[in-house]
Amino acid sequence: MATAAVMLIKTDQLDTIRVLQLCYLGEPFPEGAAVAMQPIKQPDFPVSFPTDPGNCTVKTTCYGVVERIP
Repeated sequence: MATAAVMLIKTDQLDTIRVLQLCYLGEPFPEGAAVAMQPIKQPDFPVSFPTDPGNCTVKTTCYGVVERIP
């Protein structure tokens, strides 16, 4: 089973989405950092990710690669 990092992203339209990035080993992004997200296809295998009661109200979840914009 793969693991994924969970990133909550607020879009320019002020929607909040949950992005699961597989095998992310980088440093956490600071809150408020500008990022770009490239969507990827959902894998055909199970993915484990941490859950947080604070983010359970986010209904949109996708897989992607997130990069911080300098």
